[in-house]
Amino acid sequence: MLVLESDVGIRQPIDLGGLFETLTEFIESVDVLRFHGIFEHNELLRRYLGELDQDLRLYQCIGDPMGGGAYLLTPYAAKVLVSKSEKFYQPLDVFLGSTWFHRLRFRTVRPYPFYVKQFESEIGDRKRPKQSILKRLRIEANRCIDDLKRISYMPIDFFR
Repeated sequence: MLVLESDVGIRQPIDLGGLFETLTEFIESVDVLRFHGIFEHNELLRRYLGELDQDLRLYQCIGDPMGGGAYLLTPYAAKVLVSKSEKFYQPLDVFLGSTWFHRLRFRTVRPYPFYVKQFESEIGDRKRPKQSILKRLRIEANRCIDDLKRISYMPIDFFR
């Protein structure tokens, strides 16, 4: 299943049918395939997996580029994500990037075949709700625990 957010555009020229056909030879090693990311610096350490159509390459990144703009899910990945998201408390891209939790194999197509269109948004202008120091410390402690889990799982995930 190809998932696209409403603000995503396709880079031209690209033959998606040809790309998807080429990806079938790699599908046994992929659960989620990223076609876009917002933190490209998280992809600096990556393992080359193969050549795709139209000068596109397939990689396994040690970090997650984040973002939910454009990605492909296998039926297995969709089933796992639904089962692991009964309690959902974080943004989708953070949840997808929690590979230590759902154990799915992410791969990335570079250069990205999709991009996010730039336009005005009110999301960035939102004011943060007032939080007590105790609540803020609890949030940061949870993030720290997640970061430790992510870091400890990275070497395992990188070579799967």
